[in-house]
Parts: sequence; C-alpha cells; structure tokens
Amino acid sequence: MSDFNLEVDSEKFNVIRRKLSFDCNQDLSNEEVVNILIDNAYKNSKPKQRVRVDRDIIIQEAENGLSVRQIAEKHDVSWSTIFRAKKLGKQS
Repeated sequence: MSDFNLEVDSEKFNVIRRKLSFDCNQDLSNEEVVNILIDNAYKNSKPKQRVRVDRDIIIQEAENGLSVRQIAEKHDVSWSTIFRAKKLGKQS
C-alpha cells in the first residue's frame, strides 16, 4: 500500500469521524475512518453484476401468487425488471 499526502478540513472530518464512531459504537481512529470511507466509496463505484432471469419465470412466479417483493428477493432482481417482464408478457 502506498502513502500519500492529504489535506482535509479537520472540522468536517471530525463530524464524519464522530458519526461513524457512533454508528460503529466505538471510538474510531482517523485511519479507520479513512479506510471506512474508501471502502464505502469503492462499494458504490464498482459495477453491479447483472442477474439474468428468464421473463417466463417471472411471469410464472406472478401467476403463482408471489408478490413483486417476493419475486425480487427470490431471484435477486429489481422491481422494475419484474414490472417490465410482466408488461412484456401481457403484450405477447
């Protein structure tokens, strides 16, 4: 790991450090706060893996009485994917 120089507004950083310390229920060091911020930014920046589910499976699950929420959780897809599949299924 490489070192680097960084100038940060200490008032803003302390507000963030206190908030994260409260959330983690422990007093965090400056280094721990920076690592948490970098990890969170990385998680939000990397592309999500796409989950492919056949439209017929989604339609079948809906016909079996599962709610949109249940289908989304079961197949790890977004609600919009389910609504889109149901709409396309009606057009067919």
